[in-house]
Amino acid sequence: MEGARTFMGAFLGGRETSRLPAHVVGQIGKWGNPKLRDLSQHIKYTKDKSTVWVSTALNTEAGGQSSGAPLHKISAHLYEFEIVDNRLVPLPDGRRNALKPSLLPDAPTLEASNLIALNHGPLHDAEISFFTPIPLSMVESYP
Repeated sequence: MEGARTFMGAFLGGRETSRLPAHVVGQIGKWGNPKLRDLSQHIKYTKDKSTVWVSTALNTEAGGQSSGAPLHKISAHLYEFEIVDNRLVPLPDGRRNALKPSLLPDAPTLEASNLIALNHGPLHDAEISFFTPIPLSMVESYP
């Protein structure tokens, strides 16, 4: 949990990385002043065992799921923010720009959040990538 908060803090101008894995610190270093768009691109193109997220989509055909693998639904109350000038700015009407990812914590601040995710991808078929464990109580079989 604390690692996810520290990681997301880098997108708010935070410089604390001492408790993050070396490959994550290296990636933050490559970005310089990281933006959520950088993270979205990294998620899209990184497909190996170094990943620290779980990605989901609204489209039941995503991720090869059309082959008949079991589908699950995650239900959670999340806040939605964009980051402007290293500050969280609420998006009460949700994300409206496909090129601008948003942050989805389950509390109004990162410090109080236990669930932290990124909303990115197409607006009509958003991808949500979680950076914290997803409690099983929020997961159910679908449909």
